[in-house]
Order: sequence, then structure tokens, then C-alpha cells
Amino acid sequence: MKATKINSHKLAIITAILLLIGTLVYQGFEGQQETLKQLNDMLPGAVSFEKINGKCEAYKVFDVNKETMGYVAIASASGYGGPITVMAGINAEGQILKASITKDHETPVFLQRVINEGFVRRIEGKHVSDPFLLKEDLDAVSGATISSEGIANAVRKAAHQVATSELGVTIVEQPQSLISLDAIFLIVLYGLILLGLWKKYIKLRPLVLVLSVFFLGFRLNAPISLANMASLLSGNFPSIVERPFWFLLVLGVLVITLLLGRNFYCYWLCPFGAVQEGLHKILFMFRYNPTPRVVAIGRKMRLVLVWLALMMAFVFGNPSIAGYEPFSAFFSAKANQGQWLLMGFALIIGVPISRFWCRFFCPVGAVIDLTVSFKKLVLKKQQKSEIEITDTTQKTDRVNDKNYLFLAVLVTVFIIVLYTLILNVVS
Repeated sequence: MKATKINSHKLAIITAILLLIGTLVYQGFEGQQETLKQLNDMLPGAVSFEKINGKCEAYKVFDVNKETMGYVAIASASGYGGPITVMAGINAEGQILKASITKDHETPVFLQRVINEGFVRRIEGKHVSDPFLLKEDLDAVSGATISSEGIANAVRKAAHQVATSELGVTIVEQPQSLISLDAIFLIVLYGLILLGLWKKYIKLRPLVLVLSVFFLGFRLNAPISLANMASLLSGNFPSIVERPFWFLLVLGVLVITLLLGRNFYCYWLCPFGAVQEGLHKILFMFRYNPTPRVVAIGRKMRLVLVWLALMMAFVFGNPSIAGYEPFSAFFSAKANQGQWLLMGFALIIGVPISRFWCRFFCPVGAVIDLTVSFKKLVLKKQQKSEIEITDTTQKTDRVNDKNYLFLAVLVTVFIIVLYTLILNVVS
């Protein structure tokens, strides 16, 4: 009977992994033949096209008299969640008549803000020789700077290719720096964390968490999310040249986790985890520690949500769909209805239950814990992760009224997460 239960458990895991792989393959074939259908939308009246050689996909467009009426160029650049693809319709004189986003991997609420505030329309009417740089000839949308920059960079690539190859315009591109002040500050945080872990100087931890709240949280609104993990798995991650900080944060955390064999991010660097922990310690009202049985149920629900979110992201071809965390609601006050509800539950329930969101629903914590478990499996080591060290559950497994009430809370939050994922899809 026990062997049958174990085999069923393994079969369920294998099936879940195969389904994820299947959706990744499906994503690779989906939506590759849509480009040519959109050319006429850029330059109405076009009857024939001639492809232009270059780094970007571009076409010379002809009217019924075989006269050149303009050009259509398509280029991609890195946004917050991955590549943003923009199509630009350009007349024969080099003026951009129309621009549209054909594909993106952005968080829906932020991209919608960019569109609603008319950022794409600001590009229309500009000349292909313009720099298309934020703070120079374009103003970013407040709260969506990275998405705005990604769109501007994509248009610049498309426009400048037409300018140099077809209109004979000489353009000198400005060099990009790989090391920014934000990257340097993150490296400093990594250094403090490694020093604290090496010397067992735990007093450094509160300092690092406070710095993370203001830096990764309020300044950048860039805590690691499941959308980042989905971008890595699907290959839709940004360019390292355009977004080096993304790689330093996401890959940096994963690499250091594998080297240390412990989940340091949740315990030392996550800004939302720091906020929950701070509220739990400051607002001393009462404490509640769920039993191991209830904790186990919550952990299984978390894994189910991670799997489901990744499936939806891969099926719909947008990694940002997987990002259901309430981070943006707290740090930038921009989120969908579901994320606002999740933020409220996480902060309120986090007062009696330490790091409620981290322990029971955070998908990033689940992925990092799985990464740690993978290293343990490979190296066959039996050391505890940070999340296990700080876990304070009741020693007894007796189910009481408080446990049933907490189970109801878990189910409610589970449903809200599903609602948030649906909102991510429809938006």
C-alpha cells in the first residue's frame, strides 16, 4: 500500500513536469506567422513588399504603381519581463507614421499604463534619425520606466536601421554601460549577506533587509517574482547588454543559492518578506503557530499554484502572467484587484503568523527551496534551508478550531491567487 502511494506520488510529479515541457514546446511554435498580416496596418494602400537586409526584420513597401511609399521595420528590445517587439510604419521621407506593440512579456498592469498614457503615440511623428532616448527626446511613463525604455529601444533599432540602410543617414549610437549604480549597490548587498553568513554575524541581517526594502522595493520595485523564473525557463529573458541588472539579481540569487546550498534570498534579501517580518515583530498582538499537518497542506497548495501559474504563462506565451505576487501593490501602488487583495491578506495575517506569504504562498520561495533540494539530492547533504530554520510550527499535530479557521484562510488566499492569474490572462 505504501509502495503504491509512493509510485502514485512520483507519477504525479513526472506528469506535471511533462506537461510543463509540453507547454514550452507549444509556446515555441505558436504565433510565429503573424508578422506579415500587420504590414498593411502600418502603411494602408501597400500592394507589395521587398525585404531589407539588416539586423532587424524590415520591408520596403510599394504602392499600386510600384512606387516606394515607405518602410516597415520590426525590432525587439528588453522590457521588464522580457523582449518587447515593436513594429514601425515609416514614410518615404523617414517620418514614423505609426508604431504598435506586436508582442510583449510585460506585467499587464504596467504595460497597460504605458499604453493608456500615450507613450507609443509620442513616437509617431518623429524622424528615424531621432535618438529615441528617455530624458532626451522622450519622457518615460512614471512607474513604468523599464517598459517605456524597452519600447523606445525597440523603435530606435527599427528606425535607425531604415535611416542608415535606406535613407543614407549616418547615426552614431551611444555606448551602453553594463555597470550601473543599482548594480553596484546590489553587489554591495550580496557582499554584506555573504559576510554575515560567513562570520555568522546575524546582526547584519536587519540592516540588509531595511536596505532591500528601500532599494529593491520602493526604488526599483524589483523583488524577484515567478515571472522572472518563467522568463528563464521559456527563454524570454531580456538582453544582458540592455538589462544587466536583471541577470545580476535573478541569476545571481540562483547561483549563490546553489553555491551556499541554502535559501538566503527569502531570509536576507526579499523586501516583501522584510516588511512582513517587521509588522509581525512591531505589532505585537498575539501569535499563532499552525500545526505541521496544516503547514504541509499549505506547502502543497503553494506548489500547485506555482505549477499552474507556469502552465498558464507557457500556454499564453507571456511569462508575466505567472507573476501573481502582491509586490507591486505594496511598493508601487499599481496592481490588479487580486494582487491588492493578496497584499491585504499577507500583511494582516502576517501579524499573528510570521512571514505568512513567504511560508505558504510565495512562489519564488518555493522555486528557491526546490533549487536547494536539488543540490541536496545531487550532493546528498542533509542541511536545513533558512526557511526551515525560521519555521516555528506547533509541536503537536492535533487539529483544533484555530487550525480549521487557518485552513479556511489558506483556501481563501488560494482562490484569490487563481482570480489574480485569471486577471493577468484577460488583461
